[in-house]
Amino acid sequence: MGKKSYQNIGKTFRKPKRPFEKERLDGEMKVIGEYGLKNKREVWRVNYAMAKIRTAARTLLTLDEKSEQRLFQGEALLRRMVRLGLLTESEKKLDYVLGLTTAKIMERRLQTKVFKLGLAKSIHHARTLIRQRHIRVGKQICDIPSFLVRLDSEKHIDFALTSPFGGGRPGRVRRKRAAGGGGGGGGGGRGGTSEWGTSGVIVDLKSAGFGFIRPDSGKVDDKDLYFHCSAASSSNPFDELRIDDAVTYKVVWDDRTNKATAKNVTIVGGGGRSSKRADSRDRRGDSRGRGGGRRR
Repeated sequence: MGKKSYQNIGKTFRKPKRPFEKERLDGEMKVIGEYGLKNKREVWRVNYAMAKIRTAARTLLTLDEKSEQRLFQGEALLRRMVRLGLLTESEKKLDYVLGLTTAKIMERRLQTKVFKLGLAKSIHHARTLIRQRHIRVGKQICDIPSFLVRLDSEKHIDFALTSPFGGGRPGRVRRKRAAGGGGGGGGGGRGGTSEWGTSGVIVDLKSAGFGFIRPDSGKVDDKDLYFHCSAASSSNPFDELRIDDAVTYKVVWDDRTNKATAKNVTIVGGGGRSSKRADSRDRRGDSRGRGGGRRR
């Protein structure tokens, strides 16, 4: 009597016995690139399913042709293979089941079908659309790229009704741009840069290399103006800026973040800032020089 197993789930894949076989490694990488798979486990899962199908067919072929088990189970197996599109109506024999390849199953995956139907720009884009719930099969949204599409379901693959690509609600970025532009899209947002003015006061500086300026006219949409450390002028580097400094700037529109940002940030009358700092450094140096040798 064997050891009792308490495992309530079955194996879905099987690792190869020889992990460093060059021909197999090259073949797996080719399949992954061609069909846009996530990892090698997806290849092993298909190989494991193919092995079980071939084992069932091989077992049935050892039985007598008039055996009830072969007639009943063989017909069910062939019917399922035809329904999935792995065999044609003229190939309804167990011998053809033994000739199935990994590529045939890969061609029936939803990810491959979405790309072949022209719904995605690439095989990787197809996987993204599926995972983000943009694709439906019939009336049901399917977010599983490895879903095997039946022959009668293939013509029902389309964008989901709730997806922006299928006439649904616009996406988050498009809604944000429409709201920021007053309903006029990105162009309207660029037209609103004049609201920020050209002068203000620094209200916050972050050690990560950015800060915020409050325009003289006050906040715009309850927000301060963002600027990056690279936006500081050469005469006043970012390290020399301080909170409550009065500055002038030029406002530009950042298409990447869809926000107004400040450029060429310059301290108002900042010519004496460097000399004042130099004087303070000199004073600190003198004090250190006078008491430096007596510190214990």
